Amino acid sequence: MKKNITFAFAITLVFIFLMKLTCSCSSGESNDASKKENSNDSKKINITLLIDLSDRIIRPNPNQLNIDLDIAEFLTKSFTDSCMHWESSIKGNGLQNAEHSFKIMFYPEPNDPSVNSLAAKLQIDASNIPQGKEKLHIIKDAPDTIRHNLNQIYNIATKAGNFHGSDIWGFFDSGDVEAQCIRKDYRNILVILTDGYLYERSNLIHNGNSTNYITDAVLKNPNSGLIANRNNLNNLEVLILEINPKDPHHLQKMKSLLTDWIKKQGVKHCEVTKTQLQVNTQTTINNFLNNK
Repeated sequence: MKKNITFAFAITLVFIFLMKLTCSCSSGESNDASKKENSNDSKKINITLLIDLSDRIIRPNPNQLNIDLDIAEFLTKSFTDSCMHWESSIKGNGLQNAEHSFKIMFYPEPNDPSVNSLAAKLQIDASNIPQGKEKLHIIKDAPDTIRHNLNQIYNIATKAGNFHGSDIWGFFDSGDVEAQCIRKDYRNILVILTDGYLYERSNLIHNGNSTNYITDAVLKNPNSGLIANRNNLNNLEVLILEINPKDPHHLQKMKSLLTDWIKKQGVKHCEVTKTQLQVNTQTTINNFLNNK
């Protein structure tokens, strides 16, 4: 009888020890996740949206214009929410101390004065806005302001049939990506809207299977790759949305080319996604911004 009691007592001690160990591990994982979240919350945010202003906004999906506008508005709302959340949790003074930054840009810059005038209204640097009612209104009204001005730019482009295009490869290679998208002591996030076809007629490089452009011929080549001339973009995160190859079978190849190219340049946090339902795109953006 005494042996049975001793055995039962030993089993009970082992059970209690295992329970404490499990709780300790679970608590550790929770604390790590909390630390990661708090680390993101305490960093000032610098978001740049680079848009491929080519005929992709009307072909092959005539609704692409509205899709782009929805994405731009959603990102701007994320920026506004970040200002409110960061300042209330860190500074405790509402939007007045917000230092986050958001802008939409095209590369190279359009040569249409009316487009450039509107493009100048597609950026908000909260650190440069004096405290007061004006700052409150500018940040809270940002989603509507951004959507309105971007819509006007798209209307000008579609009515004139003059699509500016985009040199995304050149944007990275020239160093403009650093000047335009990276700020010291900020979490720097670059979001790119493109169909995935990189092509600038005036700047084409071909070296064996490596190119600085993506065409259908490049996608058909199993050994093709994009040229990367730098590896120092470790302070930049890149999210590429709306890629849409003409042949659906080329989707994985296009994603692989773009992902490898971005990562070769030193970017640690990178994601490339196809065009999809609005709710799915919003989930993708939220997960990316929250490092999920």
